[in-house]
Amino acid sequence: MRRPAGPTSIAGMSGAARLVVTLELDVSEHPVRGRVRLDDDSARAFSGWSELFAVLQAVTSEAAGDQSPPSGGIP
Repeated sequence: MRRPAGPTSIAGMSGAARLVVTLELDVSEHPVRGRVRLDDDSARAFSGWSELFAVLQAVTSEAAGDQSPPSGGIP
């Protein structure tokens, strides 16, 4: 069984903001469904891989202070 990786750092990213998310997947569903849960216990539901990526892009943009929705993405 593989152990989760510990915290990592990337050169040139000192002081970078971090966003911790919990991914809840219902793998019995097709397409994949679940929720992305944030540190503040808010959650965003998704259905399908594209929606998962759109939710991740939206929450990372919001955490970085960019409130504009990604082009072609779901706000």
